[in-house]
Amino acid sequence: PLPDRLVAVDYAIAHSFIVTDFIDGVNLQQFLKRNKRSLRNEANARTLWKQILEQVMLLYNSNVYHRDLKLSNFMITPRDRIHIIDFGFSVFRNNDLQVKDFCGSTYYMSPELTAKSPYRVEPCEVWALGVMLLKLLTDTYPFNRYLRRH
Repeated sequence: PLPDRLVAVDYAIAHSFIVTDFIDGVNLQQFLKRNKRSLRNEANARTLWKQILEQVMLLYNSNVYHRDLKLSNFMITPRDRIHIIDFGFSVFRNNDLQVKDFCGSTYYMSPELTAKSPYRVEPCEVWALGVMLLKLLTDTYPFNRYLRRH
């Protein structure tokens, strides 16, 4: 199974296409801005975090790496259901794969990505998830001051 509301996966010679239903809601970055107090509540944060991890695990169990995990790539519906979106950087999972292309969002990039050397995707995904959790709980990014200067 892939993320909720998946309509179809179609494979062409050099491309894969993922088609999903329209998701009524806002991305988690917008949600965080509107609801800062609610995410400081550990129970609310835990509920959202569990759904985020479930969406990512559905991808991993389908042998897909997202490669751009960040709050704005998760939608939340009015009923508080989480859906992962934006598969533009996704690749099929291969544990031995050393990736050479660099993608993602600065605040969520692991040290391997910022070093611009070949890297394994899975540890970088775990790093991005850690950044997401910190942002959900504290509304700050790690190394925020450093990143703003560079």
